[in-house]
Amino acid sequence: MARICGFVELGLRSPDPALALEMVRGMALPDGAPPAALICGSAVVCRASAHPAGGEAIVEGANGCVLVADAVLDNRPELLARLRAAAPHLSSASTDEQVLLAAYLHWGDDFVRRLLGDFAVAVHDPSRGLTLLARDPMGMRPLYYGGGTHVALFASEAASMLRHPAVRPALDLSEAADFLVGRCGGRTTLFRDLRPVPPGGLVILREEGDPERIAPSRADLRPPPGGPAGLADAFRRLLEEAVAERIPSGGKAAVLVSGGLDSSSIAVVAHGLARKGQATAPAGIQNVFRGLPACDERAWTQPLVDMGLSLQHVEACDQLLPGSPELEQGLEGPCLGWEGIARAQCEHVLRCGAEVVLTGDCAAHHWVAARDAAARALVEGRLGALSWQVRDLPSLAGLLGPGLVEPLMHDLRLAVGRAGVSLPSWLDRGFAEQSGLIDRLREDQRPRVIGRRPEHVAGLTGSVGRAITWRNRQFSRLGVDLRCPLMDVRLVDFLHSLPVTDVHAACEDRVILRRAMAGLLPDSLRTRTAKAVFLPYIEHGLRVHGDAMLEAFRAPLLADLGAVDARRLTAAAEAFLAGSRKGYDLWMPLTLERWLRRHGDDLRHITL
Repeated sequence: MARICGFVELGLRSPDPALALEMVRGMALPDGAPPAALICGSAVVCRASAHPAGGEAIVEGANGCVLVADAVLDNRPELLARLRAAAPHLSSASTDEQVLLAAYLHWGDDFVRRLLGDFAVAVHDPSRGLTLLARDPMGMRPLYYGGGTHVALFASEAASMLRHPAVRPALDLSEAADFLVGRCGGRTTLFRDLRPVPPGGLVILREEGDPERIAPSRADLRPPPGGPAGLADAFRRLLEEAVAERIPSGGKAAVLVSGGLDSSSIAVVAHGLARKGQATAPAGIQNVFRGLPACDERAWTQPLVDMGLSLQHVEACDQLLPGSPELEQGLEGPCLGWEGIARAQCEHVLRCGAEVVLTGDCAAHHWVAARDAAARALVEGRLGALSWQVRDLPSLAGLLGPGLVEPLMHDLRLAVGRAGVSLPSWLDRGFAEQSGLIDRLREDQRPRVIGRRPEHVAGLTGSVGRAITWRNRQFSRLGVDLRCPLMDVRLVDFLHSLPVTDVHAACEDRVILRRAMAGLLPDSLRTRTAKAVFLPYIEHGLRVHGDAMLEAFRAPLLADLGAVDARRLTAAAEAFLAGSRKGYDLWMPLTLERWLRRHGDDLRHITL
């Protein structure tokens, strides 16, 4: 786990390494993490890590290229073998950064496609007059870029770029509007002109001209790796490999267990590896919501305990909740109310000596990409991509059902029953129109087939991507790596290779995963379809901090920005506390309001 940053001077001034060091000091790292900076022509790059020699991982090539990375490579042996002739200086003792630089020098920009693992990489190449930024296909490692007066910047955390004197904070109107209604867009940050590098994509910062953003390419459909009977076995083998590669050799992993299918599958696979002597037994960590049975999943995880999995409980309802004055509200962006729980989880991780935390969070969302890719191929007439799936009339019917007919029926129902866009009563409609929120909400209702653009990382551009980045930040403070085996790119590629009928089942009901876990996961968990809901937890937090919520809403900064009607917002909060309305829609304005108040001095120049 590391944090990287840097900037390129676009004028005649020489870069100041002290500015890069100041940027990296503001990031989520354990106390005492040593930063190091290196000047390379018009650029300066900086890296800090929990490892004592973290700064030494800035690598420089003979041609003047400099590379910094926050990376864990899962295919190091393969890369070392393929680079043996081009880079004979590499060995098994080489750092991931040295391997990455050799890969860039050998394959150029295409080197990213050959990497497996979680990574955020920045390469400054003075011979080309550019800085190349890249992220792993699933976006597990954060990386942002932006601009200021005569400078182009990048950083693991968007807020650290605001420490550069050339950057002036400006609130992103669209993102703030999305946040207020719970969309949590994820297309950008809450700051204008500070944007995430797209998962699987590239951003090129040039010494002359604007940044060039290269979007990830869509995965092509191809024949499945085996017959239907072998699909579950193939998926299980890939999942076992993904889990094994994410447990450090000779180290220990903790697993965040909710009782759902994803996290339980990861936990039972990790436990199985330990029983085979291939890994250390994992420590399970579960949130407990006493008094909120709709949120609590302890009964579902008991079979894992019966199998021998060690499971420690975090008392979630005793943790800090939204509106609490003690709740950390980093300049990176508003919290979503889970920081107190994450803090307690981290304490358990440290006590059990784990170096890595495995999670199933958000894993299911990208599976939708495979289903949508197949539907899109039909609509666009790319029948050649699907010809291998049509062997007879039944397979054709199966293809058209989930692939085309069902989405078209969805479109028809939408066209017949389409209603106007509904906004919270307290949201200023002029603000909603000015920010483009109304148009985006209408866009959300667009037809499945025609409206969606199923990219390789579908689902990671919204709240899912934000959740991954946020959780990564929480564990980074303690020097712990967060990894999600179910977001291994090979598993996603596997889903893209399935026949449409299997893809549909995998996405809607997770049939492939359920079959893969047969004999490993207790049937009570493997066949489970119900899932905990967290609205009671959110409303519990709002009631606990009701006085703070009312105080924040009576004279909100959000009203000064023209985003909300303070009178209606207060009335909505009072009605919720009196028990006459639901309160979920109050969660987001409260978190955004408290964030603005916490960082009033830092954002004194903020504008819309």
